[in-house]
Amino acid sequence: MSSIYEYAGPIYARATTLDAGLPMPEFALDDEAEAATKGGDWLVRLWRTPGLPAAFRSASASLVSRIEDVLAGRVAPSCKLLRSVYAYVLRWQRRTTPFGLFAGVASVKVASATKVRFGDDHLVRAGGDWDVIHHSADQLDRDPAALALQMVCANNLATRRNGHLWVPMSANERDIDRGVTSQNQIRITGPVQGALDLSARPVAVSELKDGIQERFPQAEGHRITELIGRLVQCGALISTAKRAMTAPPSPREGCSAVTGKSVHVALDADIALSASVVRELETAAGRLIRLTASPYGTVAWRDYLQRFHERYGAGVMVGVQGLVGNGGLGYPVGFLDAPRRKAQRVVTDRDAAVLDLLQSAMLDRREEIVLTDADVDRIATGTHCDMVFPPRVEALFSVAADSAEEVDAGRFRLHLTGLPRPQSSLTGRFLELLPGLSGEFRDSYLRDDVIVAQLSFPPRRARNGNVTAVPVVLPHVIPLGEHPPSDVETIRLDDLAVVADSTQLHLVQASTGRQVLAYALHALDAAVHTPPMARFLAEVTSAGWAWWGPFDYGVARTLPYLPRVRTGRTILSAARWLMFAKDFPTDITAWATAFTRWRQHWRLPRTVEMISQGTALPLDLDAKADLSLLRSRLASDGKLELTEAVPTSGWSGRACTFVATLRTSTSPPTLATVPVATPSAAPPGGDSGVVCAEIVGHHRGYDEILTSQVPALLQMVAGHAVAWWFTRCHDNARPDSDHFLRFYIRARNAQAHQVTATVSNWATRLHEVDLAAELRLIGYRPAVGRYGPKPIFEPVLTADSAAAIRALASEAPIDAITAVSLIDIAESLAPSAPEGWQWLLNVLPHQSVIVDRVVQAEAFHIADDTSAFPRLRETWNARRNALTEYRREVGRPTDTVLRSLLHDHVIRGIGVDANRERAIQRVARAVAARNLHKARP
Repeated sequence: MSSIYEYAGPIYARATTLDAGLPMPEFALDDEAEAATKGGDWLVRLWRTPGLPAAFRSASASLVSRIEDVLAGRVAPSCKLLRSVYAYVLRWQRRTTPFGLFAGVASVKVASATKVRFGDDHLVRAGGDWDVIHHSADQLDRDPAALALQMVCANNLATRRNGHLWVPMSANERDIDRGVTSQNQIRITGPVQGALDLSARPVAVSELKDGIQERFPQAEGHRITELIGRLVQCGALISTAKRAMTAPPSPREGCSAVTGKSVHVALDADIALSASVVRELETAAGRLIRLTASPYGTVAWRDYLQRFHERYGAGVMVGVQGLVGNGGLGYPVGFLDAPRRKAQRVVTDRDAAVLDLLQSAMLDRREEIVLTDADVDRIATGTHCDMVFPPRVEALFSVAADSAEEVDAGRFRLHLTGLPRPQSSLTGRFLELLPGLSGEFRDSYLRDDVIVAQLSFPPRRARNGNVTAVPVVLPHVIPLGEHPPSDVETIRLDDLAVVADSTQLHLVQASTGRQVLAYALHALDAAVHTPPMARFLAEVTSAGWAWWGPFDYGVARTLPYLPRVRTGRTILSAARWLMFAKDFPTDITAWATAFTRWRQHWRLPRTVEMISQGTALPLDLDAKADLSLLRSRLASDGKLELTEAVPTSGWSGRACTFVATLRTSTSPPTLATVPVATPSAAPPGGDSGVVCAEIVGHHRGYDEILTSQVPALLQMVAGHAVAWWFTRCHDNARPDSDHFLRFYIRARNAQAHQVTATVSNWATRLHEVDLAAELRLIGYRPAVGRYGPKPIFEPVLTADSAAAIRALASEAPIDAITAVSLIDIAESLAPSAPEGWQWLLNVLPHQSVIVDRVVQAEAFHIADDTSAFPRLRETWNARRNALTEYRREVGRPTDTVLRSLLHDHVIRGIGVDANRERAIQRVARAVAARNLHKARP
């Protein structure tokens, strides 16, 4: 089987700028007496290192000031100071993450042979400090004279609710820690509304003032000026003083000091990586995506898709702003401001398979799990042909080998050390340092069939602007909470909508109906530091995609120790240990003794990476100073994660990692048809002319309700109803949720209350005979996106429901009858039977599923013997007539209509059972293919 992912370029290296050793402290850093006697000498030797003071000054000017106080003899060195200095030393020596003058980036070629050369002529570029820039912009916004010279536009992230405008505020440390948002609240008065209307697109402040004055001639000029100032200061209006993220500043703009956050280094390097490494990466990426715990999207997004179907149906464009607002579905679970909390994680068969491998490794005292093809098949929960893979991903990795020749010979280990979300990138913010890669980077996103857009937004904390500032790369930009760029095509937030098909959510441009893929070209944390709207736009299209990320241990993720996981030459996941402060004494000597025992018990290697507050720091556990750092961080954090360190790369001569871009050979599915229906938001009560009732009981009794009790209900409501239909419901994302029957009855004019009373009495009867436990009445929202205007299709739903109930009452296997019924639906909807068979083959995917041969043989028999089951065929004829009338009204139906009809009919017959539905579809495809073959001359 060909690889799922292929190298697409670009690829670049991240490496430390340090090319020589540094003086290291050979004493513990948690003894004040020892620090006072030895710390000063170490700092003196360290400070003599060429380039070190400048590197430290770019990282932390305040730390350098404290060091200089020690060197000048003004203060004695403290343990706290020495630990801070040593942490930076280790960062410079052992970490590759670009930061100040400590580490930089370089382009990499893929060649037949590996080579590496590092020089000293690095290119240093300084940008603006975003904390300073943000503060300067605030100062300008508060100056009436300066503001009068600016342009302003309405903040498109502000929302309206109950006569007020709610504007997101920048997050403080408490907001970040608690994972909450803060908002400014403004009452929407006439002048406020006028200001928002006039600034829907960028407008000069002077023009805005004149426009408000024209609308409200009685208003005093200084009052209008004050209003505009207040709206700017609270964020309802955004001035051009606030720089957009697509326009990174120069060092002169608001930069009072160069900091590590504002300095980037382009390395003087010439690096080529063997093609064998790239091939190994491609194979590993394919294995990793097959091992995902979420092959059809995360639980949160699958839940959101299901709720979208229930509320709006498929094929309907729902404006993004209304969708995530209080009157819509809100944000998905796990988002900031989401109305729902995360559900408890369910233990799956995949969890059991992973636990089995873990236990075997631990009992055998093996330090790694080597995954075989059989192991992958056992752990994988998705079917390859059903899964939708992210079309573009990036991987951060290192290559461990003793020499370049060893790499070329294939004797290397590839360590996957970072896998950013497919909607983000580790590359974008370094493009100005890697100009030769910009074209490749841009091309890796582009697709002919969709609009590819770049998200541009200010982070929730201004200081993170150093991460989110990326120049315009993609053909379209979606600006959020900032001024739109004038030199590129933009897509307005109010022109974006969401549409669902049977398995996916799609972001579309409402004015054109074209599908949109939105990307954030940086790696800012999505959960807390990104505005929820930006995260939503980036992730919504990937709702049904297989989840790309690190190997998921499932429920085993909280174990104190997890062994290494390897496939081929690739380490998918390094060994990991959890360390808790409560397990160690506070006395330094006792702590050291306890740690030695703990290390021996859990078999920790000499070199590890300490993960503290999301940052990794490589440590040598045999070094006293490193242990001092470990003890100090453990005491402050309470819990630490340790992972085995990647072996020092002998072939590159310094700490070095790589970032590569991979693409799938096939693109994700696009919308089969252009969505045209854009209904206004349905009221919470739904269509008052339809009574929607849910019957909750044991799902094994539902066939009996349908075949023996529903006929009586239909007789009782015959005088008050014009149409009826039913479906079976169950939330697959929550296996412990109810299975229930949902009935829809369209009442005659103003007779819904009589129908409701009748249904209530009928449900009471079901309870009395132990067939139902609960009746729930809910609002009804028609699926106009799938079937068109509601009155046209309701006769089809009625006829199909009658056919499903008659099939349940017949003697043949329901799976076989259902498969043949799908054939009849396709024939009825198409102009001719052969066209219907071909249409069915087109819309039902070919799937690898085991089919009961008895069921398939019975289906062939039912399809061939048209005299069998006469009462069932009467219901099929009635459905055929309804579909013929529907086709006459709407013309040729879309694929969505047929796909929805087939899916809904299966659910009416057997309930929500994905595996069984796939088997029925496979039988229907077999019947259709055989019919086509027989019909050919």
